[in-house]
Amino acid sequence: MLDRDETFGSKELSGTQPRSLDPIDDITDLLGGLSIGEGDQLRYFGSRSNLSFVERQGTKHTTFRQNSHQPLQRIDADPHIQEELLDIYWKWQNPWQYLVYQKVFLRGLENQIDDGYCTPLLLYSMMALAARYSDNPEVRTVPNDPSTAGDGFSHKARALLFEEIKAPRVSTVVAAAHISLYEMAKDNEPAGWIYLGMCTSQQTLR
Repeated sequence: MLDRDETFGSKELSGTQPRSLDPIDDITDLLGGLSIGEGDQLRYFGSRSNLSFVERQGTKHTTFRQNSHQPLQRIDADPHIQEELLDIYWKWQNPWQYLVYQKVFLRGLENQIDDGYCTPLLLYSMMALAARYSDNPEVRTVPNDPSTAGDGFSHKARALLFEEIKAPRVSTVVAAAHISLYEMAKDNEPAGWIYLGMCTSQQTLR
């Protein structure tokens, strides 16, 4: 009769992997997990992502810094317009498609810190989408043309997106979803699908 070690050895030789006894490992294998990436930021890696495997191979013993938050970069928008558009966003957009956790976003905005929940990219994308609900000519690039509402904010969001996509965070995924919705609202369906693809690829590959 084979002992315990010989039993496991025969399974490995036959190509059958022993089932994990840790339920956390089983869940991670199905859903993916968090890891510490660049700048000691938490990153999400999908369960089938090669990046998560590479991360494990080159494990670094790092400690996540609780004080790693950076000051929030200056937002190029009139404070009154920003407040108006955020009010519209919370009232009309977020209840319909719940993408932003209002409490933690406002905490970061109030404290003026980029904590991964409130970022310039996310804020611009929220304002661009909210501008589609606004009658205020000041949110348009052409005051008498409602179809240009939010164009300025969307332009800034897209520029930041292509910088941040090199090391995406959860807020990057949410911002890409916002930009996709914005393009769809403008009847730019091909562009909308492209940004939606960027959103889903970040979610699954990271």
